[in-house]
Amino acid sequence: MSTTSRLMTAEELLVLPYDGMRHELVEGQLTTMNPAGSEHGSIIDNIWWQLSLHVRAKGAGRLFAAETGFVLCRDPDTVRAPDVAFVSQSRIDAEGIPKNFYPGPPDLAVEVLSPHDRPGESRPKGSRLAQARNQIGLGRRSDRENSECSSTRQRTSYFVRQRYTDGRASVARLRLPRRGNLQFVATRPLRHFTHTPSTKNHFPMRAFTTHTGLVAAMDRPNVDTDQIIPKQFLKRIERTGFGQYLFFDWRKLPDGSQNPDFELNRPEFQGASVLVTRRNFGCGSSREHAPWALEDHGFRVLIAPSFADIFYNNCFKNGMLPLRLTEEQVEDLFQRIKKYPGYKLTVDLQAGTIRDEHGLDLRFEVDSFRRHCLLNGLDDIGLTLEHVDKIAAYEAAHGMTAIKA
Repeated sequence: MSTTSRLMTAEELLVLPYDGMRHELVEGQLTTMNPAGSEHGSIIDNIWWQLSLHVRAKGAGRLFAAETGFVLCRDPDTVRAPDVAFVSQSRIDAEGIPKNFYPGPPDLAVEVLSPHDRPGESRPKGSRLAQARNQIGLGRRSDRENSECSSTRQRTSYFVRQRYTDGRASVARLRLPRRGNLQFVATRPLRHFTHTPSTKNHFPMRAFTTHTGLVAAMDRPNVDTDQIIPKQFLKRIERTGFGQYLFFDWRKLPDGSQNPDFELNRPEFQGASVLVTRRNFGCGSSREHAPWALEDHGFRVLIAPSFADIFYNNCFKNGMLPLRLTEEQVEDLFQRIKKYPGYKLTVDLQAGTIRDEHGLDLRFEVDSFRRHCLLNGLDDIGLTLEHVDKIAAYEAAHGMTAIKA
């Protein structure tokens, strides 16, 4: 890790030319972080996967990868990028997701410490992680403890430390108590960790009952899955993190900057969770990555005159509600989006209604089986686990040995 003597601002750091290294700011000092080792990255992936399943199942908020900078204080500026960061849904609803560094600390920061890390080196004093037992530590940083950012009042954040030695590590399972504070409970060795769902580690699909959200308009027919999530991003082996690549070829200009003419880049559509579009949405290849990307970006409801069949089915299997309305009804929604700034819809799956604050009251129908699965948060694995006792009884009656994940 190296530093420079010249004070730099968060805005200057954001436009710093890419040199292949990861940089942060500590009280205005540019800090270069060395690349992490392979085991370090593998542990982060496992923690991210566990967190992501729970956070998305509960609708608790959003996770941010290590490249995301958080502005902890100003004058001089401090910008830090934890290995994994979590921001609650209430903050996202109130603040949105900025295009630049996130203002203020995350609600949860996860930091993996390698064996060669020295105390106090990898993070500033204000972000120092609590001493931990059983390899996982949960500490709270108060304003009093934040000597690095003493001039600025910051909300309390939580920091989790994960230390590994000689190829052994623990992966925490996440629990969200009623008060909303994130806690880690129970650990198990990394060598026993598997991505294969089982009765012990399966996280249910996020249920859909009633949703109220900002509406974005995409006035394009025949939007295919290669535009929703371009093929170059399909090599990822997990199902999370695709939201950043949603509509990549339309969202980005050749130089990598945001395309101001693309619909979803407009300021009035930032934070939208309902998408209204034209006929045959989701056509093209059958990649399930398309609904993954839309859901990861934050969309919960898709409204169009028609959808490609496979895409339509995949939406239900991933906790999203695709609604087919008539061409006239969809056109009316487009006009309402233009007429009312910050236009929102309330979709009630139980009642089968779509309403707004301006007198709209539409009815829709969803196949009873799909409706049941969404209301109860049941994906294919969840449906299977509803019959786990019968499966176990069948195995016992036929002398079969259950396969343990």
